[in-house]
Amino acid sequence: MKRTAQTSIALILFLCSGLVSLIFQVVWLKNLVLVFGNTVWAVSTLLTTFMAGLALGSWLFGRVADRIDSPLRLYGILEGATGFYGLLTPLIFAYLPTLYVPLYTFSGGDTAMMGVWKFFLAFLILWPPTICMGGTLPLLAKHFTADSQAVGTRIGVLYAINTLGAGLGTFLSGFVFIPAFGLRITVLIAVSLSILILLIAVLLTQGESVRFQIQGLFRITRTQHPHSWMLAVYFACGFAALAYEVLWNRILVLHLGSSVYAYSVLLVVYLLGVTLGSAMMSHYIPKITRPLLTFAVIQLLLAFDLILVINQFDTLSSVMATMEILLGVKSHASHILLLFFGVFQVLILPTLLFGASFPLAITLFVERSKEIGRETGLLYASNTLGNICGSFCTGFLILPLIGAQRGLLLIASMNLLIGIYLLTRSSMPRNQKLVTIIASLIVFYGGYALFTYQDQVILTAGVFQDTEQNLVNVIAFEEDIYATVSVEEHTDVRGTWRQLSMNGTNVAGTSCELFTIQKLQGHLPLLLHHDPQKVLHIGFGSGGTAYAVSRYPVKQITIAEISKSVIQKAADYFLDVNHHVLEDPRLKIEFTDGRNKVLASPEKYDVILSDSIHPRFSGNGSLYTYEYYQLLKERLNIGGVVSQWLPFYSVTPENFKMIIRSFYEVFPNTSVWFVNSTLNSYVIVIGTLGRPQINYAVMEEKLQIPEVAADLREIQTDSPYKILDYFLFANEAVGEFVKGVPLHTDNNMAVEYISGRAVNRWQTSYDNYMELLAHRTSVKAYLTHLDRGRETPEDILATLDRYEAATTHNLAGQKLFYEGKRDEAFTEFEMIPQINPEDLEPVEYFGAPFQEPFLRNAVVPQK
Repeated sequence: MKRTAQTSIALILFLCSGLVSLIFQVVWLKNLVLVFGNTVWAVSTLLTTFMAGLALGSWLFGRVADRIDSPLRLYGILEGATGFYGLLTPLIFAYLPTLYVPLYTFSGGDTAMMGVWKFFLAFLILWPPTICMGGTLPLLAKHFTADSQAVGTRIGVLYAINTLGAGLGTFLSGFVFIPAFGLRITVLIAVSLSILILLIAVLLTQGESVRFQIQGLFRITRTQHPHSWMLAVYFACGFAALAYEVLWNRILVLHLGSSVYAYSVLLVVYLLGVTLGSAMMSHYIPKITRPLLTFAVIQLLLAFDLILVINQFDTLSSVMATMEILLGVKSHASHILLLFFGVFQVLILPTLLFGASFPLAITLFVERSKEIGRETGLLYASNTLGNICGSFCTGFLILPLIGAQRGLLLIASMNLLIGIYLLTRSSMPRNQKLVTIIASLIVFYGGYALFTYQDQVILTAGVFQDTEQNLVNVIAFEEDIYATVSVEEHTDVRGTWRQLSMNGTNVAGTSCELFTIQKLQGHLPLLLHHDPQKVLHIGFGSGGTAYAVSRYPVKQITIAEISKSVIQKAADYFLDVNHHVLEDPRLKIEFTDGRNKVLASPEKYDVILSDSIHPRFSGNGSLYTYEYYQLLKERLNIGGVVSQWLPFYSVTPENFKMIIRSFYEVFPNTSVWFVNSTLNSYVIVIGTLGRPQINYAVMEEKLQIPEVAADLREIQTDSPYKILDYFLFANEAVGEFVKGVPLHTDNNMAVEYISGRAVNRWQTSYDNYMELLAHRTSVKAYLTHLDRGRETPEDILATLDRYEAATTHNLAGQKLFYEGKRDEAFTEFEMIPQINPEDLEPVEYFGAPFQEPFLRNAVVPQK
């Protein structure tokens, strides 16, 4: 009875081990990318180091397991050690930049040498706890399994339970702990669980010893294992499993979006499938008389499933659209249920087969009862090394060289070859082997040729599909190591325009609102700086902002861009926007993460433009935090100016204010600008280290620069009145706007999680728009040097009054259009020519050289 109770408790502890491991992995990687950068190289370095620690721990403690009297007690000690180390990690991460920044400078930037240093630092930080994590499975395998005849069932059950815990850890960290408590408290929860595991394990093993003989522990035996070939086979299985995960993630992000929840759903389904597969095979394996043949069949099924998976991706958008109607998706919970259904129906079969492979592999490899721990650890380490290679090769070689779909074909071919190899080793009659192999090759490659077409998994993504209001034509796309970068031609009520996207998320375009905001993101901060010489531009997009900056007599323009494909596509398809700015000798490009650039590079600038992707998408929240804005401030020269492009669609009002408050806390001289000449959902937030006032004479003088005036004339904004008309509020009014909301910090990047739940883009846009309008103030109180203008101060103020009065009707009309009150909105717009015929905006209603009027034909927004 006591033994049964101990077994049950130990299994629960191992479930918690999986949960704790995934929580630590998620939190540690989120902390480390803040320092190492969010590039694929940096993330891959961290994951490689993490999994290498698991492999080493599995190998090392697999050897220890067979020499120790109480594997369960040592398991508890390893969990406790992981927990106590986890308690130190916030301190380690806080001081990591102290070591990282000098190494970055010494290496000459984000170079190959710096990549080596990143691996070394990650090794120092992650290997102690990951070695402990890796040692838990072989220790418990030894504890639970005395007879090698039962390894498939008992170790398979252990693996299933631990994987289930990992799935729970993924779910709880992504959906509960981090959104509710932030990273630091989430770490403390994992630490508490680890220490609890230690205490319970020690209580269960009172009087037992963890002493073992070290002599001979690391001796490599020359005795050939009769099934050593299984190490290579299971290495290949591990390679394929992680390669599939990387490829599926790249494809699904186009179908499901880039939110933190989409990736969490993918990982939960993946781990759930592995859990179920391992549990089912563990149950049935005693009845399987030919495990080798069964293993071969599983590998062949994984290969054949490729054809099904590709066609499931093909229909995923329509299936999810149908389910959305049936579920009536109006809440975050129903949206997550929809995502779960979409991922589940595509991935459940292959992940079940992944999980079913483990008990079979253990059964085939482990045969000596006295070495269960060592052999389990060796096999698990081999599989984990395969995971490392599969993840690395897929991200850096397969995706950029042959793309996602051909990558799937390549990995499925690997499964096919594994299956064929296993068939050749099976006891099947020779003629049957030959027929089966030939039939498998014909069915696999013939089926692929007949039932799929080139790039099917990409071109059928929901973001590239036509809707009633929007026709989409994919002009070009490229799958690089960072993202799928695409150029689409859209035809809607606005006309025909182009969009540049990363993983289906818009980063630039030629529609009237994007064309306008891209220019003003460059012009506004340079007009507000007295004499800018050096400019840092984070995020190139189509190049419209960089071109706007190049119109000024600056000496240096540094572009920090994470994706080479973005630069290439901008050069190929957006020359009408960037006007060959990449050929400007003052411009230099650094392919790096923007945050890593301002963290590690000592260079300072007069103006910094932060033009990042929407903060709600996974990995982008760190470019909108209080700590990030502190880094920007440290990189500014005296009197410097920083601007932040900030969308207010799909961001909750509180999250929107949190970002602005974080900016305002660092830059007390903050102003918020809304480009009201078009109907859009963006503001430009500008902070300065100089005086809080706006020097009217300097702005007017810069607008006389021929190149500046010509560029702004393209959007009919070549006068100081037009520019100043975009002003909303500044300084103390910003403080009033953000009163009562917390900071948006690295510890609690709420926007990714809380705004990631927003399913109604219209409602968030409207709510934030109304808040902005409620705080609108006149720009006149912030102007200086009116006496040095080309007109008298009285005339300047009178003209500004006229613009502000007309814009009041413009903004009121936009509000009414948000509310679906078309006729009332148009009545407000018609008041504008009577007040100020020089300010006929929005251009969607009045028209402009760069936009035909279309608002009378537009669909009224719906809640």
